[in-house]
Amino acid sequence: MDVSHRLHQLAALEDRWYEGHGVAPSEEGLTGFERLFYKYFDKNLPLPAIYPTTEGNIQLEWQKNNQNIILEVDLQSFQSEYFYFDALDDTIEEESNYSLSEEHGWETLCKKIKKIFHE
Repeated sequence: MDVSHRLHQLAALEDRWYEGHGVAPSEEGLTGFERLFYKYFDKNLPLPAIYPTTEGNIQLEWQKNNQNIILEVDLQSFQSEYFYFDALDDTIEEESNYSLSEEHGWETLCKKIKKIFHE
C-alpha cells in the first residue's frame, strides 16, 4: 500500500472513469494531499487503502478485524469526514471532521488510528 504510487495511479484517471460517471481527482489536489500525508502522518501506523470517489475526491480506509475507519477527503479544502464502525453490525461508533491542511487535524486523526490499531 504505497501511498505515493496509489496517488499517482489516481492522477491518471479521467472524467467519467466509473461507468460513464465520476469526476477525476485533480492532480494538484492529489499532490497537495501527498505532501501533507508525508509531512504529518505517523509513520508507525498502518498505511491506508486509497480509493477515488465519484465526486473527484479520495477515500482512505483502514481495517483491523471487524473495526473499520473510513476517511473521506476533499481534495480542494483538505477537510475530511472520519467514520469509525464495527463491520459486524455496521453501526457507526464515531463520526468526526478534521482539517488535514493543519497539523492539529493530522495529530488528532493519528491518535484515533493508533488507539484502534494498538489496542
